[in-house]
Amino acid sequence: MPNKLDLEAFEFKQVGQKEWELPSGVFSVTVMHSKIPGRKIFEGVGVDPGRNFGIATLDGREAWVLFGTLPKELANEKWRYGVAAFEMMKRREWYYGKGIAVVEGAAFKEPFGQADLAHIRMGFVLGLYHAGFDVGIKAPATIRSNALGSGKLGGLEVWPELNHNGSDALATALYAAGLKKGEQKRGTDIRT
Repeated sequence: MPNKLDLEAFEFKQVGQKEWELPSGVFSVTVMHSKIPGRKIFEGVGVDPGRNFGIATLDGREAWVLFGTLPKELANEKWRYGVAAFEMMKRREWYYGKGIAVVEGAAFKEPFGQADLAHIRMGFVLGLYHAGFDVGIKAPATIRSNALGSGKLGGLEVWPELNHNGSDALATALYAAGLKKGEQKRGTDIRT
């Protein structure tokens, strides 16, 4: 097992709060950092899209996770969240990503909110594309199965020190970096 990535060996610490300004307003982003355990080099960007979002970047042996909430839009103009996501992601210098980018796709079993989320998701995708990334969209179960070893396991169950959006973004970044089912291990604690 020495070549497997120990998912629970990440040690995230908050390293700052950033204030980002978009045409729609100013908002705060929490920045977390961990060394990537093991010896393998990882590069990739993962996004958990939404008004509450997560962005994870893997840069060699470093993992950066950012999460925040886009400025509020009017109820009848929720499509503007997609514009804000585009504006944010085209600024590559805000999150310093490398490699392939993957945005988490729709959760088809969820009955509400998927139509509005589609606008936001496309904003993230177009922003990444505009920033020069090769970008794709993958279903949450596919990401989790490959990156976490189980399609039923959520990122927050593995990395409780991150929030829901940040932990799902990290799983997505690991998927983008090429982590496949069977290439990771988890400890023997309650999270497995």
